[in-house]
Amino acid sequence: MRGAHLLGALLLAGLSSLSASRAADDPVAVEGRIPLEARANDPDGGKLTFLWVQEDGPKVEIENPRAAEFDAATGRWVSKTWFVAREAGTYTFKVTVTNEFGQANEKRFVREVRVAAPPPVAKPGPDQTHKAGEKVVITGIDSKTGTGAPPTDFKWTIKQAPDGFSLPPELLSQRQFDFIARKPGTYVFELTVSDGKNWSPPQETQVSITPPKPPNFDPDPPQPGVAVINPPVIVTPSVTLRPRVKPGGTARVGDTLVLDGSDSTNLDKKLNPKFFWSQKDNGHNPLARPLSPDRKHPFDEERNDPDNYWIWTFVAKEPGNYTFVLRITVGDTVKESEPVTYRVLGDDAPPQSGVKLPVALVQA
Repeated sequence: MRGAHLLGALLLAGLSSLSASRAADDPVAVEGRIPLEARANDPDGGKLTFLWVQEDGPKVEIENPRAAEFDAATGRWVSKTWFVAREAGTYTFKVTVTNEFGQANEKRFVREVRVAAPPPVAKPGPDQTHKAGEKVVITGIDSKTGTGAPPTDFKWTIKQAPDGFSLPPELLSQRQFDFIARKPGTYVFELTVSDGKNWSPPQETQVSITPPKPPNFDPDPPQPGVAVINPPVIVTPSVTLRPRVKPGGTARVGDTLVLDGSDSTNLDKKLNPKFFWSQKDNGHNPLARPLSPDRKHPFDEERNDPDNYWIWTFVAKEPGNYTFVLRITVGDTVKESEPVTYRVLGDDAPPQSGVKLPVALVQA
């Protein structure tokens, strides 16, 4: 009668994912290895055997359908095996446990396999340009999870800003926030979003803050009884601007490239010329971001305004062609230099025979 007790034996079996923390009803990504595990005991202490059989769902192979071993710590027989799900669907399995007398008990298990959702996508909004003192709105409202739902969490990081700039930490976890940009310069914010389980790759948005224009006095109206004397006409000599820049060249991803307009030596400091490097974007080439003035090389040592720098730098983060022009402004006169182009090669590009890096290039 020893084997008869098997009918009352406790049969414990279940299906779980590779992660011990995942609940049984969580989805498993296609191509995942899914364990099958059953535990049983014989009250009389006899040997047990197992047999796993698939009954329904996309056809799979069970790695070892007769796997069995005795767990001395718990006093139970254990069958551990697995199968690989190569497509989504509902998989049904039957496991049969048999004692030494041929008496058997069986149980069925259903496992739902779903295609894993793609990761969320962070969208921090387009680049912006504002004047100092204006309100700037930074928004990730267009960010989505892989299923198209709004993200559950937002995380902003200040990647670049003028000295002294900061924001309260609670703003950096909001979907949208705003601030007043007091200082001119370049502000770069990085956004990542989460669907509750996975975080998106980071994306950046850039805000350029320009100096405000100074106030202008209205002309004084003529006063009664006071003679109005026309002031002498002062003729300002015409300004001849000839922006001269150092040529580009060939570099590699990760190099720091220098845009040098210091050859424009025909400029008079008394005219307070303004310098601005800009990229010629044709919609196909990578963007140089961030593009920053080199504050170690001002045009006029006595000026500290942001337009006083004729040398700018950037780090080449992607292979491609980068083309720039230097714009010099004196009063109402604006002149642009000839284009400067850098060809940036990827790390896997073969050595370029006969190609020399430009003098303006500083290795990162």
